[in-house]
Amino acid sequence: MNAVNFFGEVLLGLFLSVVTAHFWLVPAKVAGTWQMSEDEIALKQTFQEISGALRSGGNATPIANGRLESNQITFTAGDTKYIGRLSGNTMGGTVNFCGSWKAIRASN
Repeated sequence: MNAVNFFGEVLLGLFLSVVTAHFWLVPAKVAGTWQMSEDEIALKQTFQEISGALRSGGNATPIANGRLESNQITFTAGDTKYIGRLSGNTMGGTVNFCGSWKAIRASN
């Protein structure tokens, strides 16, 4: 190994030892009103956290444990857990790990 290669490898090693890489998953935008078959979801969003209410008939059930990771959404309304994905103005997935749900954006 010549001196140039040696010093190049040492400098590269020093550079790599002080570099810190950060990785962010940017959450999708879900704030607004979403229409399900007969129900409505009103969502508020602060970065990856979501809150709001699921309205069914005249009743509103608060949304708890709402999270977003990129286009993946999870939240609980009452005793029902929703897990799904967003794709444009549509989102859907599973309910309590066995049923399915789908919502279409009604407004922002």
